[in-house]
Amino acid sequence: MTYIQTRKTIPVLTGIVFGLFFISSCAQLGITGNEPRQKGPATNAEISRQLDSINDLLSDNPDDAELQEQKADLLFTLSQNADDPLLRKPYYRNIRELHENSVQRGTESVDGVEEVISRAWSIEQASGVELLQSSRDAAETESVDRDRISAHFENAIILRPDSLSTYNLLANTYYLGGDLTSAIETLNTALQIPGSDNSELRERLAYLYLESGDIERSISLYRTLSEQYPEEDYIRHGLANALMLNNEHDEAISILRNLAEEYETRFEYREALAVQLYYRFSRSVEELQESANQPAAPGREQLSDLRGMAEEIDELLTGLQESLPLTEDQLYRSAVIFMNSSDRFNDLSVLAGEEYREELESLQAEYLQKAIPPLEKLAENHPENREYIQTLYDVYRDLGMDDEADTLERTYNL
Repeated sequence: MTYIQTRKTIPVLTGIVFGLFFISSCAQLGITGNEPRQKGPATNAEISRQLDSINDLLSDNPDDAELQEQKADLLFTLSQNADDPLLRKPYYRNIRELHENSVQRGTESVDGVEEVISRAWSIEQASGVELLQSSRDAAETESVDRDRISAHFENAIILRPDSLSTYNLLANTYYLGGDLTSAIETLNTALQIPGSDNSELRERLAYLYLESGDIERSISLYRTLSEQYPEEDYIRHGLANALMLNNEHDEAISILRNLAEEYETRFEYREALAVQLYYRFSRSVEELQESANQPAAPGREQLSDLRGMAEEIDELLTGLQESLPLTEDQLYRSAVIFMNSSDRFNDLSVLAGEEYREELESLQAEYLQKAIPPLEKLAENHPENREYIQTLYDVYRDLGMDDEADTLERTYNL
């Protein structure tokens, strides 16, 4: 019998990239909150009149550095008088255009306008970071104004369109809000910036493709990155993740073996490797059953390979149980793998000739026996879960452990 569908409990190495990246991004900025906004004493109407006068003067003296700096200051003041960051966009665009014109014309106002841009960019970036940090700490019941957070980062990008840190924060904002399409578009836009074709940015994009369900594109990008940066563990981690989700077990096994050897204390790699090996083991048995539409009897070499896979799975899972306290999901997953491995050996015993049948039936019982420790732990820790109790009872009966089964039946009134 097949007890439980193991595939439902595949331990995917879930994406850590954005969480870690968010922390590092904020730390690199060195920003902890809003800088105080400086509002001018003049009303917007008065400032607008001053701007009109300066624009008239600039039409006659377009290279006047002092007038350009005054205009930038007035536009900045108007932007800060708008509490809604969405309303600041036209002022920032005007400041940015003024700066680009100054650069093109080579006027002396470049540094002055750049100072205004730096001031405005710092305010927008800091405001966005503060709100983003607060949103991550907010309770599920609290509403988060992600449009406002996005608006701050969009403003910062208007002011400094080559700021990769801002693009990353904006993509992170979209990601945390569940808008994967906008997050992907943001990173693709950032990658068009000269000099932005770095491994971390492309890896985040590969991760977003994976999260959005575009697994083939994610794998393609991860493979390219893996070839270019073969020593980067976070890229290999991401590629393994994508391959597991795409059921490409053989390549995932190769990567996970290397990761598990290099990082002995990262037990998630060992568990993922055990699961992938089980899928490969199970699929190999199915291929024998389906061979040429006629069941094919396995030979000694095939049986040795299959037994070797099962032994490696056993070694990995047993090692995990001995190395750390397992969670409920991990115990359940281990029990399921052992029980279903027992079923696979039963399938092989049906296919095999008399020469191997006794050996395979022994392995069937052996691997069913291995499911008992995690099942007993589950029953002990979760006595209210009738599925765990019933499964343990069935295993006891199948193995002829009638005294243990009777005790369980009396204890839990099965």
